[in-house]
Amino acid sequence: MLYIGDCKMSSIKTRTHIVLGGDFYLCPLTAKQVSNEELSKYLQPVWDGQQELTIIDYEYADAKTKNIADGFEIEIIHEIEIDGQEISWSERQLIVRSFAIQKTAEKHLRERIQKTVDALEKLKVPRRGKKKLTSHFEWLETCEAIFNRYQTSGLFQVDIQTKRVKKVQKRYRDRKARIVEELWFDMSFKIDDSAVQHQIQMLGWRVYVTNKNPNEFGLKQAVRAYRDEYLMERGFARLKNFPFSLTPIYLQREDHITGLIRLLSIGLRVLNLLEFQVRHNLEKEKEKLAGLYVGNPKRETTRPSAEIILAAFKEITLLLIEVKNEIYAHLTALSPLQKRILALLGFSISIYTQLDGQSFTPE
Repeated sequence: MLYIGDCKMSSIKTRTHIVLGGDFYLCPLTAKQVSNEELSKYLQPVWDGQQELTIIDYEYADAKTKNIADGFEIEIIHEIEIDGQEISWSERQLIVRSFAIQKTAEKHLRERIQKTVDALEKLKVPRRGKKKLTSHFEWLETCEAIFNRYQTSGLFQVDIQTKRVKKVQKRYRDRKARIVEELWFDMSFKIDDSAVQHQIQMLGWRVYVTNKNPNEFGLKQAVRAYRDEYLMERGFARLKNFPFSLTPIYLQREDHITGLIRLLSIGLRVLNLLEFQVRHNLEKEKEKLAGLYVGNPKRETTRPSAEIILAAFKEITLLLIEVKNEIYAHLTALSPLQKRILALLGFSISIYTQLDGQSFTPE
């Protein structure tokens, strides 16, 4: 079996347990398991132009969204001793960069840099009611607080100049006029372009690990498999909220509560199976489904939810008309979208059309 999960299953103990069971795993490593320094070492050959990258795409997607990521892989050997027994296996580390995550993260980084620039500029302008910074340490501490607030530490070069200015203090009552010395501070800063560029180069990268054979499970298949993994949390959310609305429970007897949960669990399985079947066949046929979104009928999708699939059948109406002790049935004609969904589910259209035009005598 191939176990796919998030970083919560990436501990070495969990991976060792899966290997001992003769199974396979695929999961991302955490930031603690792969630090920025280690990731930089992995990526240095890429920046030097010595490491080629494999483009990961969805073949059935349009040109704008076809390429989703790129990456490369390296192989390491794990050797672990358990109860006096040496366990070793070959592990592939997949270093992958998501284009969408990189683009979004770079946008947010530049926004934080601009907010930092604005805050530093305001710091230089004296204002009434604003605390006056009277020492070099206070200036540095305030700048560091700004960097921490916008997560831009190490991206700026700050220079604080201290000047001693002589100033004539006027005579006041019994006090004679005199010359006093005051400290003035001048702060200048600039963006460290090399540090910003390095951080941008690091954005979007993540390390995944698997012990499955590359001939059976290449880099492209691994990334696609992780992105398309089944998320149990969606099922629990459906069970507790829409469409099953298990909570809040107003039942008092435990057997009633157990029966309700079991009944809704069957409905949840049917809903998940319906969704899987449509998505699987769309992927298999490399097609998209349009017409599901009321506000945007031209919008296409390869991964429709079960709720939106069922909503496409909302307007079907069955009319029963009784005339002289006979009941005649009339069904709304199926739309091309509804027929297509039935075909993707593997159902015959006759499950609806057989009702139309029927007549029977009521008992």
